[in-house]
Amino acid sequence: MKLSDIIKIAAVGALVYGAYKLGEKKGEKKSIPPQPEDSYEEAEIVEEKSEEDFIQDLINSLKNKPNKSPKDKNTLELLEIKLKQILKGK
Repeated sequence: MKLSDIIKIAAVGALVYGAYKLGEKKGEKKSIPPQPEDSYEEAEIVEEKSEEDFIQDLINSLKNKPNKSPKDKNTLELLEIKLKQILKGK
């Protein structure tokens, strides 16, 4: 083996090692540091609306809409039918 071949192999090895270390550093920067369990904040509990309340809100918003299209009128009728079905089922 010639000296030039050994130098070429060492240069390629150094290049690969440098790329590995560079990737390792970038990976460390992007990782999120772990937080201790004591630092978690309590989540606010949000009460979800029932299906009846949700449909009633939709009906009210469509009734308050100033310029109703024919599609809006049909949707309003269908929502009122659905609300009656829900109330009848209770």
